[in-house]
Amino acid sequence: MTVCLLDENQEVLQEFKPEPVTLDPDSDDCSWNQVSHTFSDYGPGLRFISFEHGGQDRKYWDGWFGVRVTGSSVTVEV
Repeated sequence: MTVCLLDENQEVLQEFKPEPVTLDPDSDDCSWNQVSHTFSDYGPGLRFISFEHGGQDRKYWDGWFGVRVTGSSVTVEV
């Protein structure tokens, strides 16, 4: 997941990119993981917010065992 605060030219003012979460169904229960972040002190000029998330099935099993993302949101307080 990567979240970027961008200026009018879509240049990055601040970026949040947490460490990747790796789940192994052979050794853990693959429970949901919540990630949150609050940006602060990013200065003037914010015009865009870029939010990207995704994942990959590292074992390449038959069927669909890729990333499951739900309830994603961006909240802006002014």
